[in-house]
Amino acid sequence: MKFLVAMDSFKGSLTSKELADIVGTYLLDRGHRVKSLSLSDGGEGLLDSLGEALDLDMVEISVLGPLGEERRASYAIKEDRALIEMARLVGLDLVDKKDRNPLNISSYSLGQAILDGLDRGVKTFLIGLGGSVSNDMGLGMLMALGYRFYKEDGSLSGHYGRDLGQIKEIDDSQVDARLKDVKFIVASDVKNPLCGSQGASMVFAGQKGASLEDRRLMDGWFKNLADLVEKTYGIDYRDWPGAGAAGGMGYAFKSFLKADLRPGFQLVSSLLSLEEKIDWADYVITGEGQLNEQSLMGKLPVELASLAKKHGKVSIGLFGAIDMDLGKVNDMGLNACFAISQGPIEEQEAMNKKVAMKNLQACLSQILNLIEL
Repeated sequence: MKFLVAMDSFKGSLTSKELADIVGTYLLDRGHRVKSLSLSDGGEGLLDSLGEALDLDMVEISVLGPLGEERRASYAIKEDRALIEMARLVGLDLVDKKDRNPLNISSYSLGQAILDGLDRGVKTFLIGLGGSVSNDMGLGMLMALGYRFYKEDGSLSGHYGRDLGQIKEIDDSQVDARLKDVKFIVASDVKNPLCGSQGASMVFAGQKGASLEDRRLMDGWFKNLADLVEKTYGIDYRDWPGAGAAGGMGYAFKSFLKADLRPGFQLVSSLLSLEEKIDWADYVITGEGQLNEQSLMGKLPVELASLAKKHGKVSIGLFGAIDMDLGKVNDMGLNACFAISQGPIEEQEAMNKKVAMKNLQACLSQILNLIEL
């Protein structure tokens, strides 16, 4: 039988590439034909997914990390095109869990990477959002690019999440002039709006270390800044699909940089000719760390399953954990879903690479036992 393996990462445990290698090798050992892909829906793993396909070269630069620390980071470039994965600059994995608090985190390094690209002659930036630890509405990135935000007393705002609540004025007179001549194509891994119950702060900031009180506070700051942008520029993209991606970064790119904001999966699918590979397969195996309600907002496994359904293929989902009504994803094309953990287990132990690999292979073995009957 022919299998297409196309999985997103088990965040904090196994990368997309590691999962593709593990599942693909196991299927080959069982005598099946396999095509394995390292996939991303715009978040972490985008460089692995597209770097080789687009023949890009890696660049390493010095930046200010999420907490303001000096660190090294990388992105990819080829001639006048660059691919930047936000997760490599402001990713969850770059900040210890005990230190995560979006009030104290900035996206400044993303702006630094864009400036470096401009210095190298880049004219088209492909930016992958998702997997970020920030919730600053793009404030850090914008300030790195020359935007200035002022408080009520006329002093310059800082560039961390906590500074959003004091902004009363926007000044674009010092913005890098080269930005007018470049194109931004932004891949978003979710469809959420900027504000409200389904917005960036209320849905995603909790996993980045924000308390419920802080999430409500930041959601209010987002609304106020969006009001200021509307007053200043006469535009309002707060409800644009994906505006809430990466802590409001989707909104920042759309509003300030006139970016082409696209669903990440659709963009990656097109660049990798994914439909041709699905058409070749008998079965599609996909998955990610957790299947939950957020997965319905444009996440890779559900989008891939919908595409497999279009081509009349059976899709199977392997997940670290499942926390939702499976009927919803079954209706969208994911024929069967499996949580790989065996019995009660602490989250930290379940995310251990060796444990996750063992559980993944054990789960896959049972699925193949049934398929091969």
